[in-house]
Amino acid sequence: MRKIYFLLALSMVLMLSGCSAKSNVVTVSLQSSNGKNTPTSNSETYIVRHPPVAGKPIGDINVIISKRLNYLEDALKFDDYLDLRDSDLSNVNLSQNSAELNNSSFSTHTKWPKKMPESFKPDTILELGKNQGLGIRKLNNEGIDGRGINIAIVDQPLLVDHEQYKDQIKFYDESDCEGEASMHGPAMTSIAVGKTIGVAPKAKLYYVGCYNFNTKENNSKIDFIGVAKAVDRILEINKTLIEKDKIRVLSISVGWCPNNKGYKEMNQAVERAKEAGIFVISANIFETYNNKFWYYGVDREPMADPEKQSSYKPHKWSNWISFIAAIPGFAKYYEEKYNKLEAKEILLVPMCSKTYASFEGVKDYSFNRIGGWSSVEPYLAGLYALSCQVKPNITPELFWSTALKTGDTMEIRNEGKETKTGKLINPIKLIEALKNDK
Repeated sequence: MRKIYFLLALSMVLMLSGCSAKSNVVTVSLQSSNGKNTPTSNSETYIVRHPPVAGKPIGDINVIISKRLNYLEDALKFDDYLDLRDSDLSNVNLSQNSAELNNSSFSTHTKWPKKMPESFKPDTILELGKNQGLGIRKLNNEGIDGRGINIAIVDQPLLVDHEQYKDQIKFYDESDCEGEASMHGPAMTSIAVGKTIGVAPKAKLYYVGCYNFNTKENNSKIDFIGVAKAVDRILEINKTLIEKDKIRVLSISVGWCPNNKGYKEMNQAVERAKEAGIFVISANIFETYNNKFWYYGVDREPMADPEKQSSYKPHKWSNWISFIAAIPGFAKYYEEKYNKLEAKEILLVPMCSKTYASFEGVKDYSFNRIGGWSSVEPYLAGLYALSCQVKPNITPELFWSTALKTGDTMEIRNEGKETKTGKLINPIKLIEALKNDK
Protein backbone atom coordinates (compact mmCIF):
# COMPACT_ATOMS: atom_id res chain seq x y z
CA MET A 1 0.00 0.00 0.00
CA ARG A 2 2.84 2.44 0.86
CA LYS A 3 4.38 1.76 -2.56
CA ILE A 4 1.11 2.70 -4.30
CA TYR A 5 0.88 5.82 -2.15
CA PHE A 6 4.43 6.79 -3.05
CA LEU A 7 4.26 6.28 -6.79
CA LEU A 8 0.97 8.06 -7.26
CA ALA A 9 1.82 10.82 -4.82
CA LEU A 10 4.96 11.68 -6.74
CA SER A 11 3.09 11.46 -10.04
CA MET A 12 0.59 13.89 -8.48
CA VAL A 13 -2.49 12.28 -9.98
CA LEU A 14 -5.63 11.40 -8.07
CA MET A 15 -4.49 8.42 -6.02
CA LEU A 16 -6.05 4.97 -6.19
CA SER A 17 -6.55 4.49 -2.47
CA GLY A 18 -9.52 3.33 -0.45
CA CYS A 19 -11.66 5.15 2.08
CA SER A 20 -13.12 4.33 5.46
CA ALA A 21 -15.70 5.54 7.97
CA LYS A 22 -17.43 8.92 7.87
CA SER A 23 -16.85 11.63 10.44
CA ASN A 24 -19.41 14.07 11.84
CA VAL A 25 -21.35 16.27 9.44
CA VAL A 26 -21.28 20.06 9.83
CA THR A 27 -23.60 22.13 7.65
CA VAL A 28 -25.32 25.46 7.38
CA SER A 29 -29.12 25.61 7.40
CA LEU A 30 -29.60 26.39 3.71
CA GLN A 31 -31.21 24.19 1.11
CA SER A 32 -31.41 24.24 -2.64
CA SER A 33 -34.47 23.11 -4.56
CA ASN A 34 -33.17 19.54 -4.65
CA GLY A 35 -32.76 19.40 -0.89
CA LYS A 36 -28.98 19.82 -0.72
CA ASN A 37 -27.52 22.43 1.58
CA THR A 38 -26.22 25.22 -0.60
CA PRO A 39 -24.72 28.66 0.09
CA THR A 40 -25.93 31.63 -1.90
CA SER A 41 -23.01 34.01 -1.33
CA ASN A 42 -19.57 34.31 0.23
CA SER A 43 -21.19 35.41 3.49
CA GLU A 44 -22.20 31.80 4.15
CA THR A 45 -20.10 28.68 4.65
CA TYR A 46 -21.07 25.08 4.03
CA ILE A 47 -18.92 22.09 5.06
CA VAL A 48 -20.45 18.62 4.69
CA ARG A 49 -17.91 16.97 7.01
CA HIS A 50 -14.36 17.20 8.29
CA PRO A 51 -12.36 14.25 6.88
CA PRO A 52 -10.05 13.00 9.65
CA VAL A 53 -6.29 13.36 9.65
CA ALA A 54 -4.49 10.39 8.14
CA GLY A 55 -2.63 8.12 10.51
CA LYS A 56 -3.17 5.55 13.21
CA PRO A 57 -5.79 6.78 15.71
CA ILE A 58 -4.89 6.42 19.39
CA GLY A 59 -7.75 7.62 21.58
CA ASP A 60 -8.68 11.10 20.38
CA ILE A 61 -5.42 11.76 18.52
CA ASN A 62 -3.82 10.58 15.31
CA VAL A 63 -0.21 9.39 15.30
CA ILE A 64 2.02 9.30 12.23
CA ILE A 65 4.17 6.18 12.35
CA SER A 66 7.65 6.90 10.95
CA LYS A 67 9.37 4.21 8.96
CA ARG A 68 12.82 3.58 10.44
CA LEU A 69 15.51 3.20 7.78
CA ASN A 70 18.89 1.58 8.44
CA TYR A 71 20.27 2.48 5.02
CA LEU A 72 19.32 5.13 2.49
CA GLU A 73 18.94 2.33 -0.06
CA ASP A 74 15.92 1.14 1.93
CA ALA A 75 13.93 4.25 0.97
CA LEU A 76 11.24 4.01 -1.68
CA LYS A 77 12.32 5.33 -5.06
CA PHE A 78 10.58 6.75 -8.12
CA ASP A 79 13.04 6.90 -11.04
CA ASP A 80 15.89 8.98 -9.58
CA TYR A 81 13.81 10.47 -6.77
CA LEU A 82 13.70 9.29 -3.14
CA ASP A 83 10.66 9.38 -0.88
CA LEU A 84 11.78 10.25 2.66
CA ARG A 85 8.46 11.51 3.95
CA ASP A 86 7.67 10.14 7.40
CA SER A 87 11.03 8.31 7.44
CA ASP A 88 13.22 7.95 10.51
CA LEU A 89 16.79 8.42 9.28
CA SER A 90 18.26 9.22 12.69
CA ASN A 91 20.65 6.24 12.59
CA VAL A 92 21.80 6.71 8.97
CA ASN A 93 25.06 8.45 8.03
CA LEU A 94 24.05 10.76 5.16
CA SER A 95 27.22 12.87 5.02
CA GLN A 96 28.19 11.49 1.58
CA ASN A 97 24.70 11.47 0.04
CA SER A 98 24.18 15.05 -1.11
CA ALA A 99 23.20 14.01 -4.66
CA GLU A 100 20.54 11.58 -3.46
CA LEU A 101 19.17 14.00 -0.88
CA ASN A 102 18.98 16.73 -3.50
CA ASN A 103 16.44 14.57 -5.32
CA SER A 104 14.36 13.62 -2.32
CA SER A 105 10.91 14.45 -0.98
CA PHE A 106 10.43 14.80 2.78
CA SER A 107 8.00 16.10 5.37
CA THR A 108 7.87 17.77 8.74
CA HIS A 109 7.67 14.23 10.15
CA THR A 110 11.00 13.17 8.61
CA LYS A 111 13.61 12.51 11.29
CA TRP A 112 17.09 13.54 10.15
CA PRO A 113 20.43 12.24 11.47
CA LYS A 114 23.28 14.37 12.85
CA LYS A 115 25.57 13.40 9.98
CA MET A 116 24.32 15.36 6.95
CA PRO A 117 25.98 17.03 3.95
CA GLU A 118 26.63 20.72 4.60
CA SER A 119 25.03 21.56 1.26
CA PHE A 120 21.72 19.91 2.14
CA LYS A 121 19.58 22.13 4.38
CA PRO A 122 16.07 20.68 4.75
CA ASP A 123 14.70 23.65 6.73
CA THR A 124 15.89 26.09 4.04
CA ILE A 125 14.54 23.88 1.25
CA LEU A 126 11.17 23.63 3.00
CA GLU A 127 10.93 27.43 3.24
CA LEU A 128 12.06 28.05 -0.35
CA GLY A 129 9.40 25.57 -1.50
CA LYS A 130 6.69 27.65 0.15
CA ASN A 131 7.42 30.49 -2.27
CA GLN A 132 5.53 30.08 -5.56
CA GLY A 133 8.19 32.35 -7.03
CA LEU A 134 8.59 34.57 -10.07
CA GLY A 135 7.06 37.60 -8.35
CA ILE A 136 3.90 36.04 -6.89
CA ARG A 137 4.72 37.26 -3.37
CA LYS A 138 5.43 40.77 -4.64
CA LEU A 139 2.00 40.86 -6.27
CA ASN A 140 0.35 39.49 -3.11
CA ASN A 141 2.08 42.13 -0.97
CA GLU A 142 0.69 44.80 -3.29
CA GLY A 143 -2.85 43.54 -2.68
CA ILE A 144 -3.13 41.48 -5.86
CA ASP A 145 -3.99 38.33 -3.98
CA GLY A 146 -7.26 37.03 -5.41
CA ARG A 147 -9.56 38.90 -3.05
CA GLY A 148 -13.13 39.02 -4.31
CA ILE A 149 -12.57 36.03 -6.61
CA ASN A 150 -13.94 32.51 -6.16
CA ILE A 151 -11.94 29.43 -7.12
CA ALA A 152 -13.29 25.87 -7.31
CA ILE A 153 -11.33 22.64 -6.95
CA VAL A 154 -12.42 19.07 -7.61
CA ASP A 155 -10.00 16.67 -5.93
CA GLN A 156 -9.73 14.02 -3.21
CA PRO A 157 -11.06 14.39 0.37
CA LEU A 158 -9.70 17.55 1.97
CA LEU A 159 -8.26 18.18 5.41
CA VAL A 160 -10.53 21.20 5.72
CA ASP A 161 -8.98 22.56 8.93
CA HIS A 162 -5.40 22.99 7.72
CA GLU A 163 -3.99 26.36 8.78
CA GLN A 164 -3.07 27.27 5.20
CA TYR A 165 -6.60 27.42 3.80
CA LYS A 166 -9.27 26.81 6.48
CA ASP A 167 -10.32 30.48 6.40
CA GLN A 168 -10.61 30.52 2.61
CA ILE A 169 -13.08 27.62 2.39
CA LYS A 170 -16.67 28.67 1.69
CA PHE A 171 -17.98 25.34 0.49
CA TYR A 172 -16.90 21.72 0.94
CA ASP A 173 -18.96 18.80 -0.31
CA GLU A 174 -18.20 15.28 -1.55
CA SER A 175 -19.31 13.02 -4.38
CA ASP A 176 -19.52 9.35 -3.34
CA CYS A 177 -16.49 9.84 -1.15
CA GLU A 178 -15.63 9.29 2.49
CA GLY A 179 -12.73 8.32 4.75
CA GLU A 180 -9.53 10.12 5.72
CA ALA A 181 -8.20 13.28 4.18
CA SER A 182 -5.96 12.55 1.19
CA MET A 183 -2.44 13.68 0.37
CA HIS A 184 -3.53 15.19 -2.93
CA GLY A 185 -6.34 17.54 -1.94
CA PRO A 186 -4.47 19.58 0.71
CA ALA A 187 -1.43 19.86 -1.56
CA MET A 188 -3.37 21.26 -4.50
CA THR A 189 -5.48 23.55 -2.34
CA SER A 190 -2.47 25.11 -0.62
CA ILE A 191 -0.84 25.86 -3.99
CA ALA A 192 -3.98 27.67 -5.16
CA VAL A 193 -5.13 29.55 -2.04
CA GLY A 194 -2.68 28.80 0.79
CA LYS A 195 -2.48 31.69 3.26
CA THR A 196 1.30 32.03 3.03
CA ILE A 197 2.20 29.60 0.24
CA GLY A 198 -0.63 29.98 -2.27
CA VAL A 199 -0.76 31.97 -5.50
CA ALA A 200 -4.12 33.59 -4.57
CA PRO A 201 -4.20 33.60 -0.74
CA LYS A 202 -7.29 35.81 -0.44
CA ALA A 203 -9.46 33.99 -2.99
CA LYS A 204 -12.40 32.00 -1.64
CA LEU A 205 -12.62 28.27 -2.24
CA TYR A 206 -15.48 26.01 -3.36
CA TYR A 207 -14.41 22.37 -3.21
CA VAL A 208 -15.94 18.98 -4.00
CA GLY A 209 -14.07 15.85 -2.92
CA CYS A 210 -14.17 12.72 -5.05
CA TYR A 211 -12.05 9.91 -6.46
CA ASN A 212 -11.32 9.02 -10.09
CA PHE A 213 -12.33 5.43 -9.50
CA ASN A 214 -15.50 3.68 -8.40
CA THR A 215 -15.25 3.37 -4.63
CA LYS A 216 -17.99 0.72 -4.61
CA GLU A 217 -16.02 -1.58 -6.85
CA ASN A 218 -12.34 -2.39 -7.42
CA ASN A 219 -10.11 0.41 -6.10
CA SER A 220 -7.80 0.07 -9.09
CA LYS A 221 -10.53 0.58 -11.69
CA ILE A 222 -10.36 4.07 -13.20
CA ASP A 223 -13.77 5.71 -13.46
CA PHE A 224 -14.29 9.43 -14.08
CA ILE A 225 -18.07 9.45 -13.83
CA GLY A 226 -17.84 10.51 -10.18
CA VAL A 227 -15.48 13.34 -11.09
CA ALA A 228 -17.95 14.55 -13.74
CA LYS A 229 -20.69 14.52 -11.09
CA ALA A 230 -18.42 16.59 -8.84
CA VAL A 231 -18.03 19.17 -11.60
CA ASP A 232 -21.81 19.32 -11.94
CA ARG A 233 -22.10 19.84 -8.17
CA ILE A 234 -19.83 22.87 -8.54
CA LEU A 235 -22.10 24.15 -11.32
CA GLU A 236 -25.15 23.60 -9.17
CA ILE A 237 -23.56 25.72 -6.44
CA ASN A 238 -22.51 28.38 -8.91
CA LYS A 239 -26.12 28.85 -10.03
CA THR A 240 -27.15 29.73 -6.47
CA LEU A 241 -24.43 32.35 -5.97
CA ILE A 242 -25.14 36.03 -6.49
CA GLU A 243 -23.49 37.54 -9.55
CA LYS A 244 -20.45 39.08 -7.84
CA ASP A 245 -19.67 35.75 -6.16
CA LYS A 246 -19.81 33.53 -9.24
CA ILE A 247 -16.97 31.01 -9.54
CA ARG A 248 -14.39 32.12 -12.13
CA VAL A 249 -12.05 29.15 -12.39
CA LEU A 250 -12.10 25.41 -11.68
CA SER A 251 -8.92 23.39 -11.06
CA ILE A 252 -8.99 19.63 -11.73
CA SER A 253 -5.57 18.04 -11.25
CA VAL A 254 -6.03 14.93 -13.35
CA GLY A 255 -6.21 13.81 -16.97
CA TRP A 256 -8.55 11.45 -18.81
CA CYS A 257 -8.47 9.79 -22.21
CA PRO A 258 -10.87 7.91 -24.53
CA ASN A 259 -10.22 4.47 -23.04
CA ASN A 260 -11.07 5.65 -19.50
CA LYS A 261 -14.60 5.11 -18.20
CA GLY A 262 -16.29 8.48 -17.88
CA TYR A 263 -14.25 10.16 -20.64
CA LYS A 264 -17.35 11.40 -22.47
CA GLU A 265 -19.03 12.45 -19.23
CA MET A 266 -15.97 14.47 -18.19
CA ASN A 267 -15.75 16.33 -21.48
CA GLN A 268 -19.46 17.11 -21.33
CA ALA A 269 -19.19 18.37 -17.75
CA VAL A 270 -16.27 20.63 -18.71
CA GLU A 271 -18.31 22.05 -21.59
CA ARG A 272 -21.14 22.86 -19.19
CA ALA A 273 -18.69 24.64 -16.90
CA LYS A 274 -17.28 26.65 -19.79
CA GLU A 275 -20.80 27.68 -20.80
CA ALA A 276 -21.29 28.91 -17.22
CA GLY A 277 -18.30 31.23 -17.62
CA ILE A 278 -15.86 29.10 -15.62
CA PHE A 279 -12.30 28.55 -16.87
CA VAL A 280 -11.62 24.82 -16.40
CA ILE A 281 -7.93 24.03 -15.95
CA SER A 282 -7.04 20.34 -16.10
CA ALA A 283 -4.41 18.09 -17.63
CA ASN A 284 -6.82 17.89 -20.61
CA ILE A 285 -6.81 21.64 -21.20
CA PHE A 286 -5.17 21.06 -24.60
CA GLU A 287 -8.22 19.02 -25.63
CA THR A 288 -11.07 20.83 -23.89
CA TYR A 289 -9.98 24.17 -25.37
CA ASN A 290 -9.58 22.92 -28.94
CA ASN A 291 -5.80 22.57 -29.04
CA LYS A 292 -5.25 26.24 -28.09
CA PHE A 293 -3.82 25.89 -24.58
CA TRP A 294 -0.66 23.86 -23.98
CA TYR A 295 1.51 23.91 -20.90
CA TYR A 296 4.77 22.21 -19.95
CA GLY A 297 6.41 21.88 -16.55
CA VAL A 298 9.72 23.38 -15.51
CA ASP A 299 12.05 22.08 -12.82
CA ARG A 300 13.91 23.95 -10.07
CA GLU A 301 16.77 22.64 -7.93
CA PRO A 302 15.72 22.63 -4.24
CA MET A 303 18.21 25.30 -3.14
CA ALA A 304 17.76 27.54 -6.21
CA ASP A 305 16.03 30.90 -5.74
CA PRO A 306 12.36 30.49 -6.83
CA GLU A 307 12.20 34.19 -7.71
CA LYS A 308 14.86 33.97 -10.45
CA GLN A 309 13.97 32.99 -14.00
CA SER A 310 17.41 31.35 -14.32
CA SER A 311 16.47 28.81 -11.62
CA TYR A 312 14.03 27.03 -13.93
CA LYS A 313 14.48 24.65 -16.85
CA PRO A 314 12.04 22.44 -18.80
CA HIS A 315 11.84 18.79 -17.79
CA LYS A 316 13.24 16.03 -19.94
CA TRP A 317 10.46 14.50 -22.01
CA SER A 318 10.89 11.10 -20.35
CA ASN A 319 10.35 12.66 -16.91
CA TRP A 320 7.52 14.89 -18.05
CA ILE A 321 5.52 12.07 -19.63
CA SER A 322 6.21 9.61 -16.78
CA PHE A 323 4.54 11.93 -14.26
CA ILE A 324 1.12 11.20 -15.79
CA ALA A 325 1.66 7.48 -16.48
CA ALA A 326 -0.60 6.37 -13.61
CA ILE A 327 -3.71 7.16 -15.69
CA PRO A 328 -3.97 4.20 -18.11
CA GLY A 329 -3.57 5.32 -21.70
CA PHE A 330 -3.22 9.03 -21.02
CA ALA A 331 0.53 9.28 -21.71
CA LYS A 332 0.14 7.74 -25.16
CA TYR A 333 -2.94 9.84 -25.91
CA TYR A 334 -1.17 13.05 -24.87
CA GLU A 335 1.99 12.22 -26.81
CA GLU A 336 0.02 11.61 -30.01
CA LYS A 337 -1.62 15.03 -29.64
CA TYR A 338 1.69 16.70 -28.75
CA ASN A 339 3.42 15.28 -31.85
CA LYS A 340 0.75 16.95 -34.00
CA LEU A 341 0.97 20.23 -32.12
CA GLU A 342 1.07 23.23 -34.45
CA ALA A 343 1.13 25.91 -31.74
CA LYS A 344 4.28 28.01 -31.95
CA GLU A 345 4.59 28.58 -28.21
CA ILE A 346 3.92 26.56 -25.06
CA LEU A 347 3.35 28.05 -21.62
CA LEU A 348 5.99 26.94 -19.11
CA VAL A 349 4.84 26.64 -15.50
CA PRO A 350 6.79 25.93 -12.26
CA MET A 351 5.82 22.53 -10.90
CA CYS A 352 8.68 21.06 -8.88
CA SER A 353 10.44 21.59 -5.54
CA LYS A 354 7.25 22.80 -3.85
CA THR A 355 6.22 22.72 -0.20
CA TYR A 356 2.54 22.13 0.40
CA ALA A 357 0.02 21.51 3.15
CA SER A 358 0.21 17.93 4.40
CA PHE A 359 -2.78 15.68 5.03
CA GLU A 360 -1.12 14.42 8.20
CA GLY A 361 -1.92 17.38 10.42
CA VAL A 362 -3.33 20.91 10.36
CA LYS A 363 0.14 22.41 10.84
CA ASP A 364 2.14 19.84 8.87
CA TYR A 365 3.92 20.24 5.53
CA SER A 366 5.59 18.13 2.86
CA PHE A 367 8.27 19.08 0.37
CA ASN A 368 7.87 17.37 -3.00
CA ARG A 369 10.91 17.35 -5.22
CA ILE A 370 8.91 16.32 -8.30
CA GLY A 371 5.53 18.06 -8.04
CA GLY A 372 4.03 16.57 -11.18
CA TRP A 373 1.39 17.83 -13.58
CA SER A 374 -1.12 18.18 -10.77
CA SER A 375 0.68 21.16 -9.25
CA VAL A 376 0.31 23.12 -12.50
CA GLU A 377 -3.49 23.34 -12.44
CA PRO A 378 -3.89 25.03 -9.02
CA TYR A 379 -0.98 27.37 -9.81
CA LEU A 380 -2.66 28.52 -13.01
CA ALA A 381 -6.05 28.71 -11.28
CA GLY A 382 -4.56 30.98 -8.63
CA LEU A 383 -2.91 33.15 -11.27
CA TYR A 384 -6.18 33.39 -13.19
CA ALA A 385 -7.83 34.59 -9.97
CA LEU A 386 -5.21 37.37 -9.70
CA SER A 387 -5.92 38.22 -13.33
CA CYS A 388 -9.69 38.36 -12.69
CA GLN A 389 -9.02 40.73 -9.81
CA VAL A 390 -7.22 43.29 -11.99
CA LYS A 391 -9.32 42.70 -15.12
CA PRO A 392 -12.82 41.43 -14.21
CA ASN A 393 -13.88 40.86 -17.84
CA ILE A 394 -10.89 38.68 -18.68
CA THR A 395 -11.40 35.51 -20.74
CA PRO A 396 -9.33 32.31 -20.77
CA GLU A 397 -8.15 33.20 -24.27
CA LEU A 398 -6.93 36.65 -23.22
CA PHE A 399 -5.27 35.23 -20.12
CA TRP A 400 -3.38 32.60 -22.10
CA SER A 401 -2.32 34.83 -24.98
CA THR A 402 -1.12 37.52 -22.58
CA ALA A 403 0.77 34.95 -20.50
CA LEU A 404 2.57 33.81 -23.64
CA LYS A 405 3.21 37.35 -24.83
CA THR A 406 4.72 38.42 -21.49
CA GLY A 407 6.55 35.16 -20.74
CA ASP A 408 10.31 34.66 -20.85
CA THR A 409 11.52 32.62 -23.83
CA MET A 410 13.03 29.24 -23.05
CA GLU A 411 13.47 26.45 -25.60
CA ILE A 412 12.06 22.99 -24.92
CA ARG A 413 14.67 20.55 -26.23
CA ASN A 414 13.61 16.95 -25.73
CA GLU A 415 14.74 13.47 -26.65
CA GLY A 416 13.76 12.91 -30.26
CA LYS A 417 11.12 15.65 -30.19
CA GLU A 418 10.92 18.76 -32.31
CA THR A 419 12.26 21.76 -30.41
CA LYS A 420 9.41 23.89 -29.13
CA THR A 421 9.47 27.49 -27.97
CA GLY A 422 8.47 27.73 -24.34
CA LYS A 423 7.43 30.93 -22.57
CA LEU A 424 8.11 30.79 -18.84
CA ILE A 425 5.23 32.49 -17.11
CA ASN A 426 6.06 35.95 -15.76
CA PRO A 427 3.29 36.86 -13.28
CA ILE A 428 4.41 40.48 -12.78
CA LYS A 429 4.53 41.27 -16.50
CA LEU A 430 1.28 39.36 -17.04
CA ILE A 431 -0.63 41.34 -14.44
CA GLU A 432 0.86 44.64 -15.61
CA ALA A 433 -0.17 43.93 -19.21
CA LEU A 434 -3.71 43.04 -18.13
CA LYS A 435 -3.96 46.23 -16.08
CA ASN A 436 -2.98 48.26 -19.13
CA ASP A 437 -5.23 46.38 -21.57
CA LYS A 438 -8.15 48.61 -22.52
